[in-house]
Amino acid sequence: MHRPLLTPLAADGDAARAFEKAIDVYLNKLGEEFSAARVIVDGFESLQKEDIAKATKYMDFAVNHYKEKGDPFKAGRERSRQAEALENAGDLKGAMEVFSESARLYSQKGGNPG
Repeated sequence: MHRPLLTPLAADGDAARAFEKAIDVYLNKLGEEFSAARVIVDGFESLQKEDIAKATKYMDFAVNHYKEKGDPFKAGRERSRQAEALENAGDLKGAMEVFSESARLYSQKGGNPG
């Protein structure tokens, strides 16, 4: 009998909880901020479907991490994704503010646009 290598999660809520658990492990048990930021970026879509405010808080951490590490391009790219999520959630004022920050980050030198 063929069994899939990965079992799909039942719902977006399950995916969001799994990402939150991974973020917690990387930050609080392993002290791996880079890995936590990567998980946040990877899980943002699931997190935003569950709770846009919580997803935004997590993305703030990831963006600040990239800024501290001198990668404004990556920070700007993730701010842009965050702004699109806010726009889709109906928070146009918040989206405009985040899009503006994204543009400022993109205009800074450093990072890798490729």
